[in-house]
Amino acid sequence: MIDPALYYEVSHLFALNGNIFRPEVHDIEGIEYYYKKNIDKIMFAGPTHFSPMLRYWNDMVKFECEKNNKRYYTFLLLTDGFNHDVEDTIEQVVVSSTLPVSIIIIGIGDADFSNMNFLDADDHPLFSERLQMFSMRDNVQFVEFNKYKHDLQKLAQETLMELPRQMTEYFVTRGKYSCFSNLGPRDY
Repeated sequence: MIDPALYYEVSHLFALNGNIFRPEVHDIEGIEYYYKKNIDKIMFAGPTHFSPMLRYWNDMVKFECEKNNKRYYTFLLLTDGFNHDVEDTIEQVVVSSTLPVSIIIIGIGDADFSNMNFLDADDHPLFSERLQMFSMRDNVQFVEFNKYKHDLQKLAQETLMELPRQMTEYFVTRGKYSCFSNLGPRDY
């Protein structure tokens, strides 16, 4: 028998609520509840890879979108480190830009977050070499927690600042009744 206290496996894909098949949490209180409940059970380890989570998320949203195309999803990603699979992550962000999805990344701690700002493509669309495609819209917001940790109102404002535009932009440019469209990238 393996002693669970001595065994761990690095995973880049886990649901904080414990249900990988339904990883949704529906409000701020739910996020806070599951975070507090499970944070001591998780051992953070590197390297940090975002693409497995984003790929899973994109697949889940595509499936859900076939059933209900009037919903919009927000993926909250908390990270304590540098993203080590940048090209794969860019590919998944480009894919997600065609879906009813916003990605909010919060960098926690003193790590190097320089490539997170790159993903938050406010000025220039991301380009996936593998897909040979630009992002259709900016659907990522990155916030460094340490910059706002002493002003929670400013943290909330900064974190949610782009969400209304991202959501509106998706529904206006894609149409309220279509999850999948081949429209070109936004006019930056």
